[in-house]
Amino acid sequence: MIAWLVARSVSDPSLDPYGDMLETWHWGQTFSLGSDKHPPLSGWVAGLWFLIFPTSNVAYYLLAYLNAAVGLLGVNALVHRLPGMLPGRDPVPVLICAAMMLPFSVLAVKFNANAILMSVWPWLIYCFLRALTEPGARFSILTGLLGALAMLGKYFSIVVLLTLFVVSVTTPMGRQWWRTPAPWAALVTGFVVFAPHLVWLVANGGTTLSYAFAQNEVDSEGGRRFIRFLLLPLAFGLPALVLLTMATWQRGGVRSALMAVLQAWIPRDYGMITQLTLLPWVLTLICGVTGLVTLSSPWALPLLIMMPFYWLQNLRRAPISPMIMARGFQAWLCAILLVSPLYGFYESMRGSDNYYVPRQEAAKLIADQWPPELGRSPSWVAGPWPEIVSLSFYGDQAIAAIDAGGPTDTETSEPGVILCPMGFVERNLASPCPDQAAAWLSRHDRESRFLMLEVARSGFRFLHHRPYRYQVYYVGHQRPVE
Repeated sequence: MIAWLVARSVSDPSLDPYGDMLETWHWGQTFSLGSDKHPPLSGWVAGLWFLIFPTSNVAYYLLAYLNAAVGLLGVNALVHRLPGMLPGRDPVPVLICAAMMLPFSVLAVKFNANAILMSVWPWLIYCFLRALTEPGARFSILTGLLGALAMLGKYFSIVVLLTLFVVSVTTPMGRQWWRTPAPWAALVTGFVVFAPHLVWLVANGGTTLSYAFAQNEVDSEGGRRFIRFLLLPLAFGLPALVLLTMATWQRGGVRSALMAVLQAWIPRDYGMITQLTLLPWVLTLICGVTGLVTLSSPWALPLLIMMPFYWLQNLRRAPISPMIMARGFQAWLCAILLVSPLYGFYESMRGSDNYYVPRQEAAKLIADQWPPELGRSPSWVAGPWPEIVSLSFYGDQAIAAIDAGGPTDTETSEPGVILCPMGFVERNLASPCPDQAAAWLSRHDRESRFLMLEVARSGFRFLHHRPYRYQVYYVGHQRPVE
């Protein structure tokens, strides 16, 4: 976690380019039971985190990799508390493979509704398997709790819940579990925890469900999306697979290594590990083929949790050295730490947009330029996402971000800011935001000031001078009646 935190902080001075992390932070400011896009868990976690830590990129990266670390601890719990899952197999390769997979490493930095599942799903599977193997209802109740949290993270978690149900009815221990009161304790617990969000969902017209089903548009890329999603386990697991190949090569030669990698994908049986690994993928692919959803690569992040168990199960007879795996993992971390500043230099040299967008600098400058004649500090900011959220995140958290050209009628009495990002100066970006702002101001009799700002990132990390233009409308109180 520390290695990746350092690497990310060195390689990139900005949060994700799509604004997902800023959006997640924004949802967490009110601790609402839902949002217009996703269920609330990721927002709750971000909200609690930033009650303690300052709103900075490094603090957000720390949260992201702590989330990944919690998921890896869940994988560790599966390995060490349930050794029967991989009889005769050393647990070290499993843990190393999991840690080297892209969802737990490179991709873990983007904390959002997909990433939160990385920390919930492993513990959900762990508690479920403990519930099947131990008497009493304790782990069944925890299974219900974590199942509800998974759904509060993202409705996509239905695929893992369906998988657990299939495992419970197709295995002897699962069928025995259903003969006890424990499953009903799990169901009741899950319903109680999920019920407040369900009430919110009904009260708000099913807004999150509408967003989810709005992602199922049919386009000419459907076939390519399917193939791409089908191959994602190979792509996301490539570093781990390369190390497995090297470890096997050292013990059995090139031919043996290549055969081992091929065998890693061929199921030895269709027992619990195979079901837990493949069923979520199959269910997701079925949803994509039938047009229920449009397959999206980020959904694959939590689907790979059980993949190391699956590989090592299928390689029962392959001679894999834990020492070689451990040394390879150390080399991997050292390489990441060495490459990260070079990657940052490359992004700076080529002028990457996300690298140079001055959101932090702009937030401070916009706040400093507030006209004192308009009264007290602004309470809202309106305009396009995610720039308006940046003003709150990097500046005054009391400023409420509003998605539109201007505030709603219930907020018109308070001072605020209409922010129009116009892009990098050299591109002269056309934006409808200024016209929207002008239209809003014409409908409301408010004191206002207009300012055109050009902001650029500076310092040794930024090799180019790339000013970014903002049109800022400072809005005061309503004009007094003469």
